[in-house]
Amino acid sequence: MPRPHNKDKHVIVALGGVTMTPSELRDQLSKLDGALAIKVHPDWVAWMAINHAVDVISEIKAAGMLCFVDRKFDEIPSEVEKQMRLWENLGVDMITAMVSGGVPMLEAAKAGGPQMTLLGVTVLTTKDEAVCERTHGRSIAKTVVDFVNDAADAGADGTVSSPTDLTTMLDAGIAMESGFRVIPNVRMPDGSDIKGDDQNKDRQATPDRVGRLCGVNGAVVMGRPILQAAKPEEALRQAEELYQHGMSN
Repeated sequence: MPRPHNKDKHVIVALGGVTMTPSELRDQLSKLDGALAIKVHPDWVAWMAINHAVDVISEIKAAGMLCFVDRKFDEIPSEVEKQMRLWENLGVDMITAMVSGGVPMLEAAKAGGPQMTLLGVTVLTTKDEAVCERTHGRSIAKTVVDFVNDAADAGADGTVSSPTDLTTMLDAGIAMESGFRVIPNVRMPDGSDIKGDDQNKDRQATPDRVGRLCGVNGAVVMGRPILQAAKPEEALRQAEELYQHGMSN
């Protein structure tokens, strides 16, 4: 399965803030040159369009980055297929669906948006073992392996998983090159506090560790560690260098 970009970029920046103005959006994008993609929530795209008549997707693509909409589809297949067609027509490059929605839903998603990179979300990084057992009836490790295999069976282009799930996947014989691996909950090695960080620290890792495990077929998603840095452009560069350092070791 091909990566959705050249093989020299591995950092996706999660751009938050539904109250962002068009000028603030452009200012943020100007500081993120070199990112693979900008991840946005679909509600934020709609909010910007309604309140400011701004085509967020075009702004991101004009800045030289891919547009990654974190839609997390979990609906009936026919509805997902229709909505995927809409997002593809809008120019979105990458989009997510929950693997828990089932193989038929993922197949419908791919049928509705064949030109987009479809990523199946396995187990949300905020979940712990107790929550996973309660919601999926099995451990995080078992759920991740089953869901990665389901995503592949459905024709998804890759998966979204916690960094600590990568070793589980490798131990289960899942090849990193069999899909595009997008890894959220990634933090810088210095361990500096991140304002508003609500992620599960037990399931975090650094860019170099993800690079070592994923190699060229991976990308990290980082929001606050880059956007809250004194110099976001420098933090982005450092994250990319760390990832590539991990790849070479």
